[in-house]
Amino acid sequence: MRGSELKPIAIEAGGAALLMLMLGFGPALVISALPGIILIAGASKAPRPRDLIVRGAGFLLLAAAVLAFGGTSWLWRAGLFTAFWTAGVYWLAWYLKSHGNDALEKNALGAIAIGALVGALYFYPDRGATFTVVTELLVVGALISIAYAISSYVYSKLHDEIPLGSEGIAKSTPRKDSYAGELERAIKDFVERGDKAALLVEILENRPLNYPKWVVVDVVRKIVEHEDDLGGALTPTWLRVKYARLARERRKRLVSEVLHSLRMKGGGGVERP
Repeated sequence: MRGSELKPIAIEAGGAALLMLMLGFGPALVISALPGIILIAGASKAPRPRDLIVRGAGFLLLAAAVLAFGGTSWLWRAGLFTAFWTAGVYWLAWYLKSHGNDALEKNALGAIAIGALVGALYFYPDRGATFTVVTELLVVGALISIAYAISSYVYSKLHDEIPLGSEGIAKSTPRKDSYAGELERAIKDFVERGDKAALLVEILENRPLNYPKWVVVDVVRKIVEHEDDLGGALTPTWLRVKYARLARERRKRLVSEVLHSLRMKGGGGVERP
């Protein structure tokens, strides 16, 4: 793993360890929990879908470290239950993903939240004070949501991938006129942002004059029908970042295939008379 890949993992692991110290966790517990924290942070660099196993293993190690140091409060027991539950959610998500079902990984935050709620209600000392514990959980949940929003922003910046760009695609054509420049910009818009409009217009408007439009339409149909899968509101941030990176890679491969097909047919404006 390159140093540029290790840096975000080290920053995340260090931040998590510092947060645990600030919350009053003892240094010995924090040190014992570091292997789990590092695995949790490192899951972002693991290949898909094994990253789910790595993430789950990290939460299991984290729970084991907390369990080894013991505790008596209901929050400690609820937190421990949530950590084990989260590990189970990620492992089940891996199993389902391996069998072609990604519903759980896309909604992992919701499944984890359910586990946290069940754990809190079960371990709360006064079972009759449901209103009180739910109110407390809503307050805690609001604080966690704010912290999660901030961490999500920081995480996305730390893991922002180097743009894939369009180099080697549009420039592979021998043409050096204004169309080549417009095509390159349109390719970059599609690869980096998923904007199809400019690329489709450039290809369709600059086809050879004697080249049937329906043939070009047939070639670019893959671009028209292409849809990115970027997860949803309940998809963990680290997975959404990976979805975005993989989507850029798929768009780059797609536009390369389409332009190659047009060049083989003599179309797409590459060899317009």
